[in-house]
Amino acid sequence: GDNQWIVTRSKENQLNVVITTADCPYFISTHCIEELESIFDKTEIIEREQALNKLLIDLKEKYEFSISGNHKEVMKNYETQILEHIEKLQDNEEHAQDFVAR
Repeated sequence: GDNQWIVTRSKENQLNVVITTADCPYFISTHCIEELESIFDKTEIIEREQALNKLLIDLKEKYEFSISGNHKEVMKNYETQILEHIEKLQDNEEHAQDFVAR
């Protein structure tokens, strides 16, 4: 499938590349590239592994939250549709009762 590619150039003329799946929210990709730039520009070499592990955990949490948020939105849309169908059924029942009463 299609992937998202984000490429930037650091102060030392080094390329920073982030590749994500097409379904990954863009804000996560952007956050990742910004944090990578910061880690490689500002973090001492001996501390980079720890900083990268922290970033990985942060990105995982953001991704999981975005997925759950998306599911909540889908469920809310289903709930709205169900309520609309219930209203239509109630209207149909009222019309049927009026028809029988005549």
